[in-house]
Amino acid sequence: MMKNKRIKKFIGLVLFACLLSASVVFAEGKNDLQINEQYVKPSAEMDKKAIEKLNMFKERLRMAENTKTNNDNLIIQSYPDIPSSKQLSTNGYVGQPNKYTCGPTSAHNLLLTLGKNVSIDTLSNELGTTQDGTPFDTNRWSNVLNGHIGRSWYVGMWSPNIDSLWTAFVGDIIDGYPLILDIHISSSTAILPGYEGDPNINVWHYVTGVGYSGYYNAMHYVTYFDPNVFRQGAYGLHTVEVSVMQAAVRDRGIIY
Repeated sequence: MMKNKRIKKFIGLVLFACLLSASVVFAEGKNDLQINEQYVKPSAEMDKKAIEKLNMFKERLRMAENTKTNNDNLIIQSYPDIPSSKQLSTNGYVGQPNKYTCGPTSAHNLLLTLGKNVSIDTLSNELGTTQDGTPFDTNRWSNVLNGHIGRSWYVGMWSPNIDSLWTAFVGDIIDGYPLILDIHISSSTAILPGYEGDPNINVWHYVTGVGYSGYYNAMHYVTYFDPNVFRQGAYGLHTVEVSVMQAAVRDRGIIY
């Protein structure tokens, strides 16, 4: 009888240990793969600002591409302020200190390019970062970044199409301003460098847009800095086709 009690007690301890182990794995998996899902849809005023800025960029690019006819041959003359490719400095860029601070880390890196060294802790507080990540609130993001650079430049755009994303990249980078991209990496959206090989991957993440290439070519590319040091191959600079990045940001958007 005593032996049976010991066996039952041992089995109970084993089952408890298994349940505890499963709960820890689930918690780590959630922290690793399901952060930054929170969002606040842009207000009508923010949508208006985003469209106005995009139209300003489009008009500038249109005027810079001066088309004329010479001896019946069409000649495209590009202005020197719109190079075929441009990448901003990433000197001093850092990786995120933990798994839920990709947002403030990307903001910290962006501001470094603009000569502002704002701590990740400060930006975490200002952007509302918690252990669940950083909400994609376009008003809050633009207010925080604009407050640190001392001018009204940044606005938020929800789910840009390919043309809008490309225009935003070129327009910002030409003037020396990086972008913030809230991306969703999954098999149904886009798999970015460093996230290959997992058919069940589902990552909500922030990165910093720092460059573009192929402006006068058929294929357009964008360059970004990923602060994720917790996944091999993800951290650092990467370049992808703009269509790939658009698939990654379509569930959220950009701050540009």
